[in-house]
Formats: sequence, structure tokens, C-alpha cells
Amino acid sequence: MNILVMDDIERDRSVLIDKAKKWGALHSVPLTIQEMSHAACNSPAMRTYQDVDVIFLDIEMPGLDGMSLAKHIREQNARIEIVFISSHSEFSLHGYNVHAADYLCKPISNARLYNVLDYVQKRLSYKEGQPIIALKRGTGVDKYYVSDILYVKARLHTVEVVTAEGAQSYNISIGEVQPMLPADRFVRCHRSCIVNVNKITVVESKTQLKVRLVTGETLDIGRSYFDDVKNAVLSDKDGVL
Repeated sequence: MNILVMDDIERDRSVLIDKAKKWGALHSVPLTIQEMSHAACNSPAMRTYQDVDVIFLDIEMPGLDGMSLAKHIREQNARIEIVFISSHSEFSLHGYNVHAADYLCKPISNARLYNVLDYVQKRLSYKEGQPIIALKRGTGVDKYYVSDILYVKARLHTVEVVTAEGAQSYNISIGEVQPMLPADRFVRCHRSCIVNVNKITVVESKTQLKVRLVTGETLDIGRSYFDDVKNAVLSDKDGVL
């Protein structure tokens, strides 16, 4: 597990890291831990968060808005788990804006920290070995577990990758994205849309051709794609027509 601790107070960083190491030893989980203060945010090391599994981020650092930084990190890496740390509980609700995994108040107890690390480890174990696609954006690369993708939709000269955490656009065609996605998990439901079969709950065909997703969202089905969608869902044990 790759951990990044961002806190301006060196002692607080050390305490959290020591507790994390004890959790790792207790569960025989190898840990790679980086630490930095807000002054290091613009350094080359900051770019390494692309490979981080979980970041413990102090929401209150001098000269730095932790929430704004979290939003930036979330835009760059949809997979990272963000855990806010603070001395004040009133900031906790803001964590929902960036889909934070948790909010820990200082002093952080072993039990609370261990619960967070247990959660992150379960997510990593679940996704271990699952296929990942990588899409270039600007000077960086975004990586997605294909199981996290709800659908991919073409919009003008870009495509939008949609997950439960949100959507991100890329300067690539839908025809270039489709070969990256496992053919047994994704199906073209429209000339401008590819959907994850495992995320479909219902195929509607009485009045309009649509698929309903686990999120409640619906997508149109092009008439020429209906049989492909129907067969893909029927072949999936969880599919419902």
C-alpha cells in the first residue's frame, strides 16, 4: 500500500506514520510511506501522487487550502483515497465534495486509523489483478480500473469517462477507447456511448430503448445496437431485462 501524509506539523506526521507502520506489521501489509508539508506541494515529489493509494491530508495548512488541493488531486487521480485530518470537526462535511474516504480528528486514535487502513486494503485487494486503462490528459496520465467505469460517451471532439466519482474528458475518439475496454464487459449501446454491462440493471424497450444503470441514470440505446445490448445483458448473470 502506498501512503502519502501531508501535514505541516512534523510531529503529527510522525505519529500517524508510526501508527500506520504498526498496522502494516500487524496485518503483514507492506507499506511505502511518503511525507511532506505544504511547502513541498509544488515539488517534483508532488507528482508522485499518481501512484499513491491513500493520502492523509491536513485540511488546515498555512498558505494552503486543503480542500482546494483535494479537488485538484481528485481531478488528476480518480482512484486515490483521500482522508482528511484536522484538529476541528466542523470541516468534516466538506469531505463529501471530493468523495473523501473518511475524516479523522486529531489526536487520531489507533482504532479510527486502523478502520481507514482496513477499508483501503479491502478496496485494493478487491481490485488487485483487475484490468486498468490509462488515458493521457495534459502532461499526466489518468488510470481507471475498468470495473469503476460506468460508461464512456463521445462529446464533440472528446470522450467523457464517467465513474461514480464523476466525469472526465479526454482528447481522444470513442473508437480509440473501445479497444482498451474488455469486450466481455462493455457494449456499444449507441454510436456515441459504450456502457459497462455489469452496471446495467434494466433494459427498457416498451416505449423507449434505454438502459438503466445502478446509479439510476438512463442511457439511450440506438436501434441498431439493441440486440447487442440485450445479448450482452442476458449473458451476464446479473442482468435483468
